[in-house]
Amino acid sequence: MKINRKFKPESAVSKDKLRVSLNHVKAFKRKLCACDGHIAAFIPYELNNDGLQEETITGLIPSDTFKEARKMNKKLDRDNMIIEHNGKLIVRDGSKQSEFEYCDEPYPDVVRVLPTRKPAVFEIALNVDNLKRLSDALGTETLTLQFTGQTSAAIVKPTSAMDDDGQWGIIMPCRI
Repeated sequence: MKINRKFKPESAVSKDKLRVSLNHVKAFKRKLCACDGHIAAFIPYELNNDGLQEETITGLIPSDTFKEARKMNKKLDRDNMIIEHNGKLIVRDGSKQSEFEYCDEPYPDVVRVLPTRKPAVFEIALNVDNLKRLSDALGTETLTLQFTGQTSAAIVKPTSAMDDDGQWGIIMPCRI
């Protein structure tokens, strides 16, 4: 399995140790899914020449597999993380290797909650660093964004009435 090193599926998994399946990444056809119950990231992967077939990927992949693969493949100066499969997941850097076991827990039906493929009314690009800074400045973790158009500033308010002390902000969209 080859995955571009810039992708970090482990960033989208749950940190809650009681949600065992959501601490892992699920492999679908040419896509990995990392989900924590609030967000889901779908990341492409390629098959490498180790005989791995999509249907032989059984169980869930521990998120630590990707951290270790990124670290080991960085030493080899590769753009892609290479994860081998031989009943277990194997990551190597030439001099050492790490093995990870699949997890057999059931994974949520993330396909069921995917938005329908209806055409978008319009698209807006936002800088997430600016949105995070604004969230911090407003003292809230959840925000409501009100858009009046694609090129206009969005009004940003706390989502929860408990967090709303009259604070609000604006954020400018990025050019697409």
